[in-house]
Amino acid sequence: FSDDYLAHHPDALEERRAVLLRADPDAFATACTALQAMDLRSELAGVTNPTLVIVGDEDRATPPEQARELAAGIPDAQLVVMPKCAHAPQLQHPQSFLDTVGAFLGLHIA
Repeated sequence: FSDDYLAHHPDALEERRAVLLRADPDAFATACTALQAMDLRSELAGVTNPTLVIVGDEDRATPPEQARELAAGIPDAQLVVMPKCAHAPQLQHPQSFLDTVGAFLGLHIA
């Protein structure tokens, strides 16, 4: 979470901690290891579906630079960098997130 978000939502860390504690530790560790080792950049050019990449401008887990690279590698991908947001824009700025996704879907779903 961004520092600004945490200042206004002091219970956010405890709530996320509770969610993580409900996860199976072995499964979580396995997923993290798989994600760390996965590199599908060579496959990006083959993505043909409309693609929206959303990232928070303060995301340290998957920083904006990675999102820019992802969007640049996918033909016609749209990149949205959400201000004052870290790794969870859907939690930090839910209405902005929903508006962004809704607008994108409105353009691409008949």
